Amino acid sequence: MKDLSWMEGIDVVPFLDGDMAIVYNACGADTLTKLWEGVPSMTIYVSTKPINDAKRVYIQRNYNGRNAKELARFLEVSDKFVQDALGRPMIKVERPSLFDV
Repeated sequence: MKDLSWMEGIDVVPFLDGDMAIVYNACGADTLTKLWEGVPSMTIYVSTKPINDAKRVYIQRNYNGRNAKELARFLEVSDKFVQDALGRPMIKVERPSLFDV
C-alpha cells in the first residue's frame, strides 16, 4: 500500500479528470486518496448488481399482492423487473447472531 500522506495540503482538484474527478465529486478527497493508496493503476468496474439484488429483496419483503406498480415506480424499475423478482425464490440474507463470537 502506498503512503500518500505527503499529499495533505496539496489541492489535486486541478489535476483530476475522467473517473478520478467523478470519484472526487461523489465521494470526496479521502476516498480518492484511499483508492490511490490501495488500488493504484487498477481499472475498477462499479457493478450495480448488488443494488439490483437489494431491490429484489425489497420487492419480496414489501409486496402485498397489489402494489407491484408502486414498487416499480418507487425503485425506478420496470413492471417486468418486479414480476421477475416475485417469481424468484426468496433471497435469503444472512444476519450474524448477536451471540456469535
